[in-house]
Amino acid sequence: MSIRPFLPTGGKITPMQLLIFIQLLEGPKYGYEILKNLREAFEDVWVPKTGTVYPALKTLVKKGLISETEIKDTTYYKMTKSGKDLVQDHKELVRDYVLFNYQFMSVAVERLPADFTESLLMSLYEFGIDDIIPERTILDAMKSIPDLESRRYLLENRKRVLLDKLKVIKNEIRLIDSEETNES
Repeated sequence: MSIRPFLPTGGKITPMQLLIFIQLLEGPKYGYEILKNLREAFEDVWVPKTGTVYPALKTLVKKGLISETEIKDTTYYKMTKSGKDLVQDHKELVRDYVLFNYQFMSVAVERLPADFTESLLMSLYEFGIDDIIPERTILDAMKSIPDLESRRYLLENRKRVLLDKLKVIKNEIRLIDSEETNES
């Protein structure tokens, strides 16, 4: 599968540049390391190409948002103060991206024909990412699936996923409670 990532950045930086910034916030990295991290992160969804990553790096260097340093024949990139300032000034870009995708998924699922909805929900389940769609949207979409067996399967899966999430949350609350008890 190959998709082009979309990010409502308002033309300030490209989606690729933002993904590079996010990595460089962790510390300096070399180009292939950035590319490899992106490929691993987007496995089975999108394959970043050297022809996209390296030009984005060069553009960020030209804009003075990142710098490059040569160490033992390897070029390392790191954020400059201007780059860090840009990320701080535009940190709402990531928020906007999340909100856009939330709304995009809601609109898409609400308007897809039942057979597409069933296929989409099954695929999201198989990839383990069915929680990217708002719960009410999922439930409403499932109502449009005429095959009751498929609908039951998806609902049972949804129930299992949510119960698993509740277990994780309960465990985290227990950890906080034990930390509070230890501090007392």
